[in-house]
Amino acid sequence: MSYQDLLRPWVVYRCLPNLQRQQMARFSRRNHAEEYVKAAQRLLPKATFETVYEPY
Repeated sequence: MSYQDLLRPWVVYRCLPNLQRQQMARFSRRNHAEEYVKAAQRLLPKATFETVYEPY
């Protein structure tokens, strides 16, 4: 994990079939990640997203 990733512990994942997930973006603040999820759900209404805290 890079230093830049350590500065952005909040990760937004898109849930895919067969228990897979795709990292969409990383954020330093939780509210920024939640706003990203809201915007992504407007663009992809059938997709499922989750916000995860990964400090390291």
